[in-house]
Amino acid sequence: MRRYFAIVVTLGLLTGCEGLPSPKPSANGVVIESSEDLTIGYGSLGPAKVGMTKSEALDTGLFTREKFDPAKKCKASALKWKKQFTGVEVRTDTAGTIRSLSVLRPGPKTQYGIQVGSDLADIRGPHASSLIGPSKVGSGAGQYVRKDGRWIGFLFAKSPDELDVLDKITFIEVTEGSKPQLQRSC
Repeated sequence: MRRYFAIVVTLGLLTGCEGLPSPKPSANGVVIESSEDLTIGYGSLGPAKVGMTKSEALDTGLFTREKFDPAKKCKASALKWKKQFTGVEVRTDTAGTIRSLSVLRPGPKTQYGIQVGSDLADIRGPHASSLIGPSKVGSGAGQYVRKDGRWIGFLFAKSPDELDVLDKITFIEVTEGSKPQLQRSC
């Protein structure tokens, strides 16, 4: 009986049998179950990193496949965050390589606790000497930090000349190579 059970379990594992628990995504041994568990980094959002291939991104356990359809502006990505990850977006190129990761609402935070809803003063504290901007982005203003060619961009609703230390972050985008455009996929 034990031998039969071991064979069934082994076959189930080898064939990807549904009903068996799948491993949860983690970063540095910490299980990631929701957007609140994601840390915003330079060019990264949790274990997801700008520049990852589609296969590497799927291996993190954070994403599902999305059919890339460039004609559909809002669906122009080969990856989609799993449903438990809300308020975050991923942009890919046609091959599925991650080009940017975005945060639309409170939840994910930087190592300093900065998130959507934090104010400009919160950014200036830890990033006083490395802060770039403000730059005009649409009708708002962008502030940026960069490390080793990787970026974090913070969007504010006010124009650069009206920006105040108490103004709140409305959107965050991370990229590698080029500065974040601070625009949503849609």
